[in-house]
Amino acid sequence: MNGDHLEKLGRAVEAVSTGLDDWGLRPTWRELTEESLFGTLVGCILGSQVSFAMSVQAFENLRAEHLLTPRQQGRRESLDHWEAAMLEVLAGGHSPHGRRLAGYRFPSRAASHVRRTFESLYQEEGGLRSLLDHAPTSRDVRRRLVDRAYGIGPKQSSLFLRNIGYSSDVAVLDTHVLRFMRLMGLCDEVRSPSSLRQYERIEERLAAFALGRGIGLDRLDVSVWIVMRAAESGKATDAS
Repeated sequence: MNGDHLEKLGRAVEAVSTGLDDWGLRPTWRELTEESLFGTLVGCILGSQVSFAMSVQAFENLRAEHLLTPRQQGRRESLDHWEAAMLEVLAGGHSPHGRRLAGYRFPSRAASHVRRTFESLYQEEGGLRSLLDHAPTSRDVRRRLVDRAYGIGPKQSSLFLRNIGYSSDVAVLDTHVLRFMRLMGLCDEVRSPSSLRQYERIEERLAAFALGRGIGLDRLDVSVWIVMRAAESGKATDAS
């Protein structure tokens, strides 16, 4: 991609970022219940290694069946029943209430990850609100989430913090953002960083780029995601 195309891409990202007029109207984590916080984390767990559409559908299926949290917290038999019910819904077919459900790519793994994350956060820690309240920085929260939650790394942990309005200074480095960064000469890889330290190094480069463009880091990666998806969709249309 030549310099003119790169400049157009950069201008498109800037234009999208200015159009995010309702960005400051998102709920903040202090306004959310503990159940809502954990449900949001479940959505991020489901988003790992699957398409956006599949993760959203799986989340909506669990929410429709009231399975984003266990009905009785802390009891082994209740958690066993919850995990089994999640697996049944995620596997597809028909829900316990007769609805036709689309299958999720990793139903058993996802149900286990959600259950183990709940146990880790609520039986071994003080819960999500306590974790958010007492961590000194958003990066510290992210490190603890990577350590305590199952099935997610720094990208999905950053997405969780973004979705609950906790932090605007962490980046969601998905493949679209990494591809944009490579085009702009900000990184060499388009694969997800293999370690938290590597993730933070790449994130710092994107933060410097955002500062240079006068765009908040949280607005930048969302704008990049929108622009790159649109560009790739356009290529697919042209190819057909």
